Amino acid sequence: MAKGKDEALPADAARMPLGEDYPEIREAIRAICAGYPATYWRQVEDQDTYPEAFVAELTRSGYLAALIPEEYGGSGLPLRAGSVILEEIHASGCNAGAALLGSPVAVISSGCLPKSCSR
Repeated sequence: MAKGKDEALPADAARMPLGEDYPEIREAIRAICAGYPATYWRQVEDQDTYPEAFVAELTRSGYLAALIPEEYGGSGLPLRAGSVILEEIHASGCNAGAALLGSPVAVISSGCLPKSCSR
């Protein structure tokens, strides 16, 4: 059950300062997103196309395979790191819908599927 704004969390509750962890990932994602301004996203929407260039850049940089285990060609990062990637994509004005980490698109685009299938 969600706590009301006046209700305190228990002293032993897990706390994590959002927006401050994984600064190197945040910076890298912001740099990638800077290359995809609102005009890019409007064009994708207006033309009803897939954001291929954006997804290709996330793939090349390794962020599309962030949650895939290393033995299958991914980075093996924890779930929180994947959340940070999605947070920063959206905070930068881009759309993370096409880059959902661990999705079939991410697995196939990252090149991890052929590696895992060959085992």
